Amino acid sequence: MCERSTCWPGYAIVALWLLAAPVWAQQASGIRVEGGFSMPVFENGIPKYLINGETAKALSVRGPLQITQFRLESYRTNKVLELTISASECLVDIDGQSAWSPGPIQVQSADGQLRIAGEGFLWRVTNAALVISNRVETVIRRGATNAPGESATRAARAPDTNAPTTITSRQAQFDIQAKVVVYQDNVRVDDPEMELACGLLTVKLRPTGGTESTPARHAVDSISARRDVKVRGKQNGSEAMADEAVYTEATDQVELSGNASFQQGTRTGRGDRLVFNRRDGAFSAEGRAVVEFPREAVSRMGLLLTPLAATNAAPSPAGLVEAFADSISSRSNLTVLRGNVRLVDSTNRLTCGLLTLKSAAADDPEETATAEENVAVEQGNRRVWADRAVHTKSAQTVVFTGNPRWSIDQREGRSERLVLNLKENVARAVNAAYVKIPLGVGGQRLDLLPRPGTKASPETGGAQAIEIFADDLEIRASVATFTGHVRANELPAGDAQQRLACGVMTIKFTAPSNQIEQIEARLGVTIEQGARGATNAAAAWQKFSCDTLTARVGPAAGLLDTATARGGVVIERDLMRATGSEAFYAAAKGTLELTGKPDLTTPQLVITEAEALVWDLVRDEYSARGNFKMKLFPEARDQPGPFQRRKNQTAQRD
Repeated sequence: MCERSTCWPGYAIVALWLLAAPVWAQQASGIRVEGGFSMPVFENGIPKYLINGETAKALSVRGPLQITQFRLESYRTNKVLELTISASECLVDIDGQSAWSPGPIQVQSADGQLRIAGEGFLWRVTNAALVISNRVETVIRRGATNAPGESATRAARAPDTNAPTTITSRQAQFDIQAKVVVYQDNVRVDDPEMELACGLLTVKLRPTGGTESTPARHAVDSISARRDVKVRGKQNGSEAMADEAVYTEATDQVELSGNASFQQGTRTGRGDRLVFNRRDGAFSAEGRAVVEFPREAVSRMGLLLTPLAATNAAPSPAGLVEAFADSISSRSNLTVLRGNVRLVDSTNRLTCGLLTLKSAAADDPEETATAEENVAVEQGNRRVWADRAVHTKSAQTVVFTGNPRWSIDQREGRSERLVLNLKENVARAVNAAYVKIPLGVGGQRLDLLPRPGTKASPETGGAQAIEIFADDLEIRASVATFTGHVRANELPAGDAQQRLACGVMTIKFTAPSNQIEQIEARLGVTIEQGARGATNAAAAWQKFSCDTLTARVGPAAGLLDTATARGGVVIERDLMRATGSEAFYAAAKGTLELTGKPDLTTPQLVITEAEALVWDLVRDEYSARGNFKMKLFPEARDQPGPFQRRKNQTAQRD
């Protein structure tokens, strides 16, 4: 017997061998071969295939051979066995260089990693094509160990890494030479990590290695699915649909394109391109990416809640929030949205350059949402801007940093740090807090000490807004509290506008109009107007000091209604000074009453031990009640100064 390298041994029958060499030759009717045989098929003078069988029978002259226990071996040019095709019975047309059968067929790679089964086949030598017409099933097995580059993360997620991938379809065509299998009609793929359905599936194989004594190994190089592609992940139940899906073994990624969309739990999305990484479970949507999920999920993140202040408005109905971005990716417990990020629902809007969502993990139970790069949160006419916003679920807070600013009903503010406590519904502006309140929008002039010779009026006298500075600001429901080095003044700033300073100031707003209802200042309260000693100022100098001041605003015109000062009250105006322990202003009467052993000093007189001093601000007159003492200075009788007219009237009566 000759050596395998020269003549390929088998159960050769000399007569059949002579008929078959060097290519398939004419057969005579009635020839029958039994006991097993082998017959080579040459390609360009090189043996490419080897046909084996148990029996062969020529059905007619130049007709096909009927072969039982058919086995076709396909070799590479270096005589390395690649795969085998087996059938219990088939017909072989030597002239047409083809074989076919309506019965079962088995195709198996030499390394046993690939197996294809079906019913009914046609094999042609000329184009090295095998067509299986019915009930196609393919099994692709993994190696005993992870493939090169396969991560431990994947192995941990899918413990059965050796579980096979199964492909079924109605029919398939195998290009043996190109190593490409095309599946058609009702294609299904069942993988340890995912399921896929489509109308057309193309699998490209990559044979590697092998010698004459060692079979070549076959691995999947790529898989391309087309026509109504649907993918379902087994780990999380996620689903995806597209016109086309491509799997690449080198990256172990599945890429979907063409009307690509997905659903994962309550989330749905779409993008120009969807990519699933099977090694680590990562997912990304790229190019006009959109994700939709229930609004309550965003509310829990705190990124679309009403910024800074609660309202009495009814909550928005439950619905979907849409997240737009240039790309959206998800890996393990992280979801990242990049480029032109927008979260939008019926009432809210979040925009930023980068949004990172971290869910709980076994080694880190904390859940966070971090927005970065030009962050803006909007709800109606309420807005917050910052460089960065971080929501922490355990603390139920959202922290804005990087020049945070906000706008609510035309009110503007800023601070170095803004903290929203979602559990307590409290907002805190920390370090260098600033707020500007336009006049006519829930505000009035800063006339906490009304001007003599005037009545309360809605005219703003040129003032456009009130601005407030403080170390910190806290907003709880409808109350805003400023603490630390509080300063307030009108804009545009000038000597004619009153200026307030204190340690703590609280402003209460009415709901739902958000009008200022009450202002309370304490700890070293001072209100000043004009410039002391100036002779040509726009307004006469006056100053009011006390420990605490409570001012109430009338609901109708938004003007000062009453004001109560307590503790160390001091009123100074030009050359006049009055002191007491308590002062009360009533806009309806236009009077300011000073009590608590008040005294008054002017260039013309001194009043002490009075029960009360009453200042008629409209007529710029005063009066004293009770058993008081008054000392006159005749030498200053004609000296101009406050209360001069009332003093002269009193002297005449005396």
